[in-house]
Amino acid sequence: MRKFLLNGAFISAVLGFIPTIKRSQESRSRWATIANWILWGATVALAIAAVRDQAEEERELEA
Repeated sequence: MRKFLLNGAFISAVLGFIPTIKRSQESRSRWATIANWILWGATVALAIAAVRDQAEEERELEA
């Protein structure tokens, strides 16, 4: 868990929900709102995958 909390990419991706909320409130288009949330979710998923890959590489180097 600590590897996620200390990773800058993950922190940035998770905190990206603040502008996403603001854009959702200001958006007049339902599709634009849906697209913003999908993009935010994809960003968080990619950050999680990057942290997991990095941790896996570190484990392989230690072995």
